[in-house]
Amino acid sequence: MASYLGMLAGIGIAPLVWGLWVLHPWAVLLGLFITVVGKLWQMDRMVWIYEDMKDQVPEYAAWLR
Repeated sequence: MASYLGMLAGIGIAPLVWGLWVLHPWAVLLGLFITVVGKLWQMDRMVWIYEDMKDQVPEYAAWLR
């Protein structure tokens, strides 16, 4: 799941760069939106996984000390 969300964030780079190149504000906003939402969603999933694993893996629990 995390790799798919990372790819989603990467896909947003294409319209962002193209929009900057041709000075098309809607393409820039679309690319920026896709990139930011994809990355924020990926970070949310990583925190969710950490919260599930911190009680099971001693190394993760040590991060809280």
